[in-house]
Amino acid sequence: MMAFVDKELVFEDDREVCQVRNGPYFSSSMVAYVAGLFTCFVVNAVSHSPQPALLYLVPFLLGNALAVSAFRGELMKIIKFERQSQESMVNRMKKEEAE
Repeated sequence: MMAFVDKELVFEDDREVCQVRNGPYFSSSMVAYVAGLFTCFVVNAVSHSPQPALLYLVPFLLGNALAVSAFRGELMKIIKFERQSQESMVNRMKKEEAE
């Protein structure tokens, strides 16, 4: 799960969001995580049979990322996302500063 949130943070960072933790992907992911965890607790309390939390967390987080990216018009961009190396990001930033 944390790797998924990390992917969203890197996606926001690549989009040059100044304050990554205040970006729409991170904020909405935290809300989705709490909603998924709350759903897990409710289902466990009602059914009296323990179920893995990931059964609820993964759909909430994936659905959230897809919904936010679709709303922002970035659905294909996030689906085709490839993490850039740190070196290529530094080179891009230096090039932009030189301009």
